[in-house]
Amino acid sequence: MTLHKIDSGPAPLVAILKKIGRWLLRAGIAFVLCFVVFMAVYSGWVWWDLRQLRGFCGEVKVGTHVETLPALAQRHGINSRWINRHVKLENGVATIVPAASTMGDVRCVIHHDEKTVLSIEQPP
Repeated sequence: MTLHKIDSGPAPLVAILKKIGRWLLRAGIAFVLCFVVFMAVYSGWVWWDLRQLRGFCGEVKVGTHVETLPALAQRHGINSRWINRHVKLENGVATIVPAASTMGDVRCVIHHDEKTVLSIEQPP
């Protein structure tokens, strides 16, 4: 009778490492795909938000009555809470309407005397 030697060499370890490697590869691919989807959705939101803001600010003209601004904002999908906030400046009053997706970096500034629009600073 001959005894067979059981080989417990690197084969089980290699199999485990291959499984871990496959799992890490799949997790990495999933992470990259999630990141790409997130960036695509965020880019779309920024584009849409800036389009809405530019449309609103482009429709506001010098001489427009301030009480018509909420209706214009609603038509362009702008939150009316920005229209109802007025900032007192040295030379009058301003309504600052930011693009929410840019955290205020892009904004439309409407200078007025609480009755009519005097000037507009358009977003880039």
